[in-house]
Amino acid sequence: NPIVSLNKGEPYSASSGSIIINNGIFEMYYSSGVEWVKNGCSLEHNHDIKMATSKDGLNWSRNYQRLIEQRPDESHARPVPIKVGGELGLFYCTRKKVNYRDGPGSYRLNYISRKESGEWIQRPEVTLPVSGKKWDSLMQAYPYFIQDNEKGYILYNGNGFGQTGIGLLEMDIVK
Repeated sequence: NPIVSLNKGEPYSASSGSIIINNGIFEMYYSSGVEWVKNGCSLEHNHDIKMATSKDGLNWSRNYQRLIEQRPDESHARPVPIKVGGELGLFYCTRKKVNYRDGPGSYRLNYISRKESGEWIQRPEVTLPVSGKKWDSLMQAYPYFIQDNEKGYILYNGNGFGQTGIGLLEMDIVK
């Protein structure tokens, strides 16, 4: 049985969950399907990022609130929480609601951090620039973070949802 499933508050999808333990509480950050948008002859799914909490990792409470503000033409997906030096952060990807398959609205990686008050702050200085190389010039999607001592590594898919390869970015971590 799923630990987070579809229901009246999330009728389309609940996917791409990533968990971090913060002060003894499990926090799951996940993509929530919020709508379908007609694009020519097809329908495009769109997501926002939400959070669920648990004391045991099996029984989850959700408030169904959008975690990150987004513009009306945006969709957010694949949240990855990290904790560095006591600060909780979140890598995620953003795309436009249409024309995102290697088009002008394609996926880009972003980062936000949470203040002690619980408010999330966009950190554009951490947003990852396109490398300028052909393999990820159109898309950077679905991040995954690995931490090893003072180094952090972000794996991500390049153009075509990874058809051109998987990238690795290295970053210094301040503890």
